[in-house]
Amino acid sequence: AELALALADNRPLPEITNVFSPTLVRRHSVSTPSLEASHHATSD
Repeated sequence: AELALALADNRPLPEITNVFSPTLVRRHSVSTPSLEASHHATSD
């Protein structure tokens, strides 16, 4: 969630964030499992 907020903050215009809302959500969805996989690998 913090990452998504940081990305949104990086966006210069809030309108762009609104338009790319689905893209950000998709990215977050893809990033979440990737990060979790890394955590699992490290935990293992």
